Amino acid sequence: MLINELLQLKFEQYKAQRKSQCCNRCQLRYAEDLKQCPYCSHLDEEGLAVLFKQKERSYLARRELGIWFLFFCSIIAASLLLIR
Repeated sequence: MLINELLQLKFEQYKAQRKSQCCNRCQLRYAEDLKQCPYCSHLDEEGLAVLFKQKERSYLARRELGIWFLFFCSIIAASLLLIR
């Protein structure tokens, strides 16, 4: 019963999502019903370079966080194996 309700909720979420498309200039996704990309259409080349730097910094931060999670999970798994 609970699974059916969760599946129904997920299906409603999926239907509510707007279709998106990828911008050819900045490679970010935006709603399909918009005529221009809201992220880069107002930017010149210098602004676009700043946007790319921000994307790169965000990617590196997420990557570093993933590495830390992997490190701590490995320590926890090793300690659990040693305790056993």
